[in-house]
This record gives sequence, C-alpha cells and structure tokens, in this order.
Amino acid sequence: EGQIISADESATLQTGPGLFGFTIENGQLRAGNMDITFPEAGAIDMDFSAPDISRGADSPLQGRTQVRFSSIETFLPWLDPLDYAEGVINADIQLAGTMADPRLTGHASLVGGRIEHLATGLVLSDIKLAGAVFEDNHTELNGSFKAGDGIGRLAASVGHEVNNPLTIL
Repeated sequence: EGQIISADESATLQTGPGLFGFTIENGQLRAGNMDITFPEAGAIDMDFSAPDISRGADSPLQGRTQVRFSSIETFLPWLDPLDYAEGVINADIQLAGTMADPRLTGHASLVGGRIEHLATGLVLSDIKLAGAVFEDNHTELNGSFKAGDGIGRLAASVGHEVNNPLTIL
C-alpha cells in the first residue's frame, strides 16, 4: 500500500496492495507484470512477455492489460482543472506481434460519466464512450453525452502507426 504523488506534489493518489515484477534473463527483460489496486476505485492488471528473444526484432510479444474502475472520481486531483468527475471505466487490451511490430487489440469503455468545470459552467453528463483498437493499427471511438438540454455524439475512426518499435539492446 502507498501513494502516487505528482511531480509537482499537487496531487496524491492512494494505492492498495500491489505487485510489480520482472523477469530478466541474460541481461534482457523477458517478462513483467503490474497489479495495482486503488481503494474504492478499482484495479489495473498488466502482464507481458517476450518468450523467445533470440529472434531479435522478430521476437514475438504477448501480453494483456485489464483496467476496472468503479469510479474515476478517485483520479479527480489528476484531472486538473475539472471540479468533478465520475464514471465507470473498463478496458481489456491484448498485446501481440513482434518487437519490431507490436500490435494492440481490445476495447475500453466509460459509462455513467459526468464532468464539471465550475469556472466555465461546463457540465457534461450521461457520458458513454466505447472504443476499440484493432490489430491493423486502427482505432474506433463512439459515444454520446448530455450538455444542458442538448445531446452530443462522437464517432471517430483513426489509423495510426507505431513510431517507436521496441528494440533489443
């Protein structure tokens, strides 16, 4: 258990029991995991491995990240300048491909979201966002929200490239 403190010490986040672990073989990182809980908010569970690093840049990767937060309110001090935030976040992302060409697939969602910025009077409620990442470096995002008496909708389809492939030192 402990705390995560921002670089300028303006925000602190309480953590529950967690685990950070790495497997290093012949001076090279082969696998790792991070499991960390946030009291009354949720958890992050991440694991990765490169089971055969003898193939250099062609070494296969595998891994996953699961994020489950029952409330993003816990992270409000990190969401400056928001005055209020709530919502449930779930994500399940898989890692595959190779060191030279890592590939992500999976989905993430935010439901029951609400954010407020009192200085501007901005209040967005009933925020629902769903996103998916596909192995062909393509991401889709869809969602909706309420703003006063209005309703907003969001739809995006984005292609992206991996600019910084992992390298074997």
